[in-house]
Amino acid sequence: MKLSELSGKTVFDDAGKKLGQIHDVVLDLNEGRVYRLTTASINGTSRDEVARVFRENSILFKNIKALGNIVLVSTASAPEEHEPEAKTEHKHHPHYGGLAAKYARH
Repeated sequence: MKLSELSGKTVFDDAGKKLGQIHDVVLDLNEGRVYRLTTASINGTSRDEVARVFRENSILFKNIKALGNIVLVSTASAPEEHEPEAKTEHKHHPHYGGLAAKYARH
């Protein structure tokens, strides 16, 4: 699945509860993997606001059970990982349909 196909997909937990729609995909460029999906936008927000979105409106990618027409997330969360440090600047990459690599480990 392409990153651009994730945007707007509806997210449900494994109990059937709707959690929202995907707004942003957070990539770890050093690891070369998707790190998180957010159900709230992090564009143009402060570091404090991004931290709040990560706490309240995001899903660790390792907690995703299935990706298809919807996204299914496990309610039994995996152990927390170290958060990648926020870069001071970020830009949208044209090949990802507006989804950007906004955070990466240094």
